[in-house]
Amino acid sequence: MANRTFSASVGWVFTSFFLVFVAPLAAQESLNTYKVLWQMPMPANVEQVVADKMQQLYILTPSNELIKYDAQGRELFRYNNNTLGPVGSVIVNDPLQVLLFYPNFQRLLVLDRTLNILTEIPLDPLRFTQVTQVGLSRDNTLWLYDAGTYRLVQLSRSGEVLRESPDLRLLLPNTPQISQLAIAATRIFLLDAEQGVLEFDALGQWVRSRPLPEVTGIQVMEKYLLLTRSDAYALMDEWGRETPLPILPTGIEPLAWLPGRVYGRRNDMLVALAWE
Repeated sequence: MANRTFSASVGWVFTSFFLVFVAPLAAQESLNTYKVLWQMPMPANVEQVVADKMQQLYILTPSNELIKYDAQGRELFRYNNNTLGPVGSVIVNDPLQVLLFYPNFQRLLVLDRTLNILTEIPLDPLRFTQVTQVGLSRDNTLWLYDAGTYRLVQLSRSGEVLRESPDLRLLLPNTPQISQLAIAATRIFLLDAEQGVLEFDALGQWVRSRPLPEVTGIQVMEKYLLLTRSDAYALMDEWGRETPLPILPTGIEPLAWLPGRVYGRRNDMLVALAWE
């Protein structure tokens, strides 16, 4: 009887120790995964925030002004164009050039690293009816998703059609509702809110669809695909295995992810955090 009482007491003490000391330490370890590098006042009414491989930051305002910052948060350059309607996408796969997509006029602008115009690419209205998503591949060609024809199309910089996928309605059980396009070294991904991530090879040929419930955003991060679900984030490898990212510190809203760094908003401040 005494032994049982002693064992119960030890068990109670161990459990209490775990709850009081170990569990809070585990939670603290998750928070310590992130380290604040710098913070600065956040421009008001931000429309989009993206970051390139050199950790440079690009902020698009509601007035269509694009502001570029270096990795330490110092402003570098600005660009503004109010003649083509709202900017639909800011693509910064290549730090030496920025691609702006204007869906209202079905037009693309390519800017250099100082945000001066390099070239303008109008999309042929007889060929494309409703381009909604645009991406830039490593070979400097463009990939578009045309919601009017339900096709993924590769374009040269001169606007010539190089390749295109079949009509996706023939490959999927339901009509595609594409909300995002992401390009990796050997894969192209489309996000469909109901049907998950649609995967194509580098030539635009159909590979597979991955049903991923509740995924609202995708982003290529080196050899992984970053998945966004509400306020949870995970890295998915090529086999579909997911690794959750550490929980962000309280009050931080993530805006742009990079390997080893995340830019976020806390109240009216823009915060750069390092993560492992």
